[in-house]
Amino acid sequence: QAIRCATEGASQMNTGMVNTEKAKIEKKIEQLITQQRFLDFIMQQTENQKKIEQKRLEELYKGSGAALRDVLDTIDHYSSVQARIAGYRA
Repeated sequence: QAIRCATEGASQMNTGMVNTEKAKIEKKIEQLITQQRFLDFIMQQTENQKKIEQKRLEELYKGSGAALRDVLDTIDHYSSVQARIAGYRA
């Protein structure tokens, strides 16, 4: 009887310890899942921001090309005016 009680008590203690460790591990798993979800969210936001910035850079590049063409046209027009003025003076 005493051996049976001792064995049963040890078994219950062992079960309690296993359940405690299981709860700790489950809690740690939940924390890791939460961290992973947060990291996934941050990565997605970073990718979205990267795409937005890439579009902005492309638009700036296109805009700078148009501005450069306008400047070159202005210089060309100014040179033509200067040439006409020089022609009138000659």
